[in-house]
Amino acid sequence: MTVWGLTAELRAQRPWGLDEAMLAPGKVVTDPIHHDIHLSRLEVALLNSKPLQRLRRVRQLGTSNLVYPGATHSRLSHSLGALHVSQRILDVVEAQRSGPHPTRDLFEEWAASGDRDFPYEKRLAESIVLGRLGGLLHDLCHIPFGHTLEDDLELLAPHDENEERFDRLWSQFPEDIRAPIDAGGLLDALKPLILSKADPFSDDTYEELPPFSDRPPELRYPFVRDVVGNTICADLIDYLQRDHYMTGLPASLGHRFLDGFYVAPSGSWSAERMVMRIARGDRERADIVTELFKYLRYRYEETERVLVHHTKLGADAMIGKLLAMWSDELLIAELREAGVVKDRDLERDIDAVTDSVQDSEVIDAARARVAGRLEDLFLERGDDGVLEHIASEYKDPANSRQEAIRDLTVSVLDRSIFKLIGKAPQTAGLDREKFFNTFGNPAKKREIERRVARFAGLTEGWHLLLWIPHPKMRLKPADVLVTSDGRTIQPLRLHDRHGLQGEAISESHRELWAVSVYASSSVAADPELCSAILAELSKEMGGLRWEGQAAQHEDAEASIGASIGTSHRLPQDEERHIVDSLRQRRVAALTRRGEAPTESESSGDRTYANLREQALAIAEAASADHFALGAVNPEVDEAPDESPSLFPSEGAGE
Repeated sequence: MTVWGLTAELRAQRPWGLDEAMLAPGKVVTDPIHHDIHLSRLEVALLNSKPLQRLRRVRQLGTSNLVYPGATHSRLSHSLGALHVSQRILDVVEAQRSGPHPTRDLFEEWAASGDRDFPYEKRLAESIVLGRLGGLLHDLCHIPFGHTLEDDLELLAPHDENEERFDRLWSQFPEDIRAPIDAGGLLDALKPLILSKADPFSDDTYEELPPFSDRPPELRYPFVRDVVGNTICADLIDYLQRDHYMTGLPASLGHRFLDGFYVAPSGSWSAERMVMRIARGDRERADIVTELFKYLRYRYEETERVLVHHTKLGADAMIGKLLAMWSDELLIAELREAGVVKDRDLERDIDAVTDSVQDSEVIDAARARVAGRLEDLFLERGDDGVLEHIASEYKDPANSRQEAIRDLTVSVLDRSIFKLIGKAPQTAGLDREKFFNTFGNPAKKREIERRVARFAGLTEGWHLLLWIPHPKMRLKPADVLVTSDGRTIQPLRLHDRHGLQGEAISESHRELWAVSVYASSSVAADPELCSAILAELSKEMGGLRWEGQAAQHEDAEASIGASIGTSHRLPQDEERHIVDSLRQRRVAALTRRGEAPTESESSGDRTYANLREQALAIAEAASADHFALGAVNPEVDEAPDESPSLFPSEGAGE
């Protein structure tokens, strides 16, 4: 096929009812990865539209540029690359039956069908147009910091199932583009490629396909879904090359293995899906298998070295905190405007604000308006634009929440990132799913952060941040379909011989999961305070084990925070340092305000009979007059509920 996607003969078929002129050659774009990318006139018109141009301002790797300065490439450049790779894959599968080792496939079936309404050429042209536009538009609904806003904070619906966002963006394309795409059914076929989690059709639906003439547009070409977004697909092939190149990480990825792809004929298991042949006759193609696993290993390497780099996660945690605080500030403003919140002191604590409003419909309406404002801003601006807007909006030093939002925002912009003070990696006894469900939701994390910050005597609770990733680590399973004999087709992860190798890579990926604790530089500079914080967090979260602190792993109750004043005693000099450090912080805070510390605050009981109680009392006093959201909240119950054990193998029965 031509580099432009469609030959004159295929354009004459008017795929999806589109005019031939729209599909004619339009423009060549120079790309650092694929060199020349050829676009049709329709693709150029889509590219030059507002909804796609905004992706120039959305970074592909988010805050990774704070670690790898070259990683400033955008979602738009990746989308162009995905279009190019989609064409390459389609070229391979269409031409394979003309090669030296042909496999009976769907295209051969089309050619022999004799269907006058949908001849071979028209079906081929439609699948090419769908695959190319699917690659170009697959990231249409992405926004800056989307995973933080959508997955971690749950403030907005996820991009890959957000139909309202899709409809809004689609309406912004020029009418002369939208109308022909809508009219011919192409939009219906594109939506499942863009809103992949909102796809109403299950894998079972694709396995029980009706006759071609009876299918809705979205079911005409199931294999295109694999071309754009399966495990080994245009999305992965482009972003692995692009991300490694832009970060400067070495990569050596080949493409010859793509020659093993074909589209299974109808009437077979996994009918009309993309399948990879990993054998030729009775001989396995070791080169194809090796290259398949190379892509999966490079995907793991990118996760390990880029996506979960401790500095990037620290920046993500800061952005998550400032966005949560900003959202709450907007909510309070909405409730104040509605006349249901008038107590300025109450406004310092978002939980107290929402609890004070008796009418849940008022709260829901206010939250909806806030979500709308967030959606507006994140669709209008890019990563840095969002942060710069927030920093410029809040300049009131009398509002502690606004001051905190601005401080965090400016710190991210200036790369003054919180320091990693503790990391609890995956351990054999830890149930990741249960842990995340127990502690991973935003409200629970905020509650724990507040309580531990109060225990540590931090007057600014947002100086302490928890990072708890989703247990699946956003990992796609190795679901590329493979066959050794042309008859048995199965996902690579289930293959008798190679499935274990694929599962080993996936398990290595999952083992990157870890709970991380970040703190401001002033907190991180005090190792004794950090030890106290980690000990108390361990107590709060079911005995979580911190990397490099083997002494406390024997028994969660032997952690520093839990040991003070109990039978699990640390040496008295260590206990003295912990409490004295907290006391000194309290005295310094009082002195700055021109207040005199009490006798117990300045000296304290040196018998160590109840040192932990002293620490809590000092922390309580330190935070009593300073509790913006994200800062310490003295109204939180002093004694948390007993944390459930996340280590069922220890001291638990069957």
